[in-house]
Parts: sequence; structure tokens; C-alpha cells
Amino acid sequence: MSTDYPVVVYVSASGNFADASYRYHAGYAALLRFWLDRYLPTLRAEAAEFCQMTDLADPLRQLRDACMRHHARIERLFRGVALPAAS
Repeated sequence: MSTDYPVVVYVSASGNFADASYRYHAGYAALLRFWLDRYLPTLRAEAAEFCQMTDLADPLRQLRDACMRHHARIERLFRGVALPAAS
């Protein structure tokens, strides 16, 4: 897996992460695009066999399925963020 990902550390002018102004920082947009469009597909490909297994113990299957639902929700939220145009 490539490690040529953008590194971003950003704190808003107010110092408040909750004000969401970080979304408009070009570095955040680049990082989010990388994560969604390059890293996530690679991660899915590497986990595909495990995700398709049907012979797992019930607790492990439930944990896997809960994690997949959780991460699908996070992805939906991230894909719904309005990002500045890529430069």
C-alpha cells in the first residue's frame, strides 16, 4: 500500500475544532478525497475475503457486521461534506 498520502494538521483560527471551518481548508479536502477515493478502495479489496466469510463464530460475525455498518455510516457522512473544488 502506498504511503504517499497528504499529511494535514489544522486548527481553526478560533482554536475550536467544533466550528467545522476545517472543512474549507484545502489540506482537509485533499486528505478526505485521498481517504475516500484511494485508500478506502484498497482497504476494501484487502478485507474482501473476510467480509464474505459465512462460517465465522456468531460473536465475530456480529462484530464484523457492526463495524461494517459503522464505517458505512462514516463514509456516507464524509461523502456528504461539501468540499472546496480540487486544485
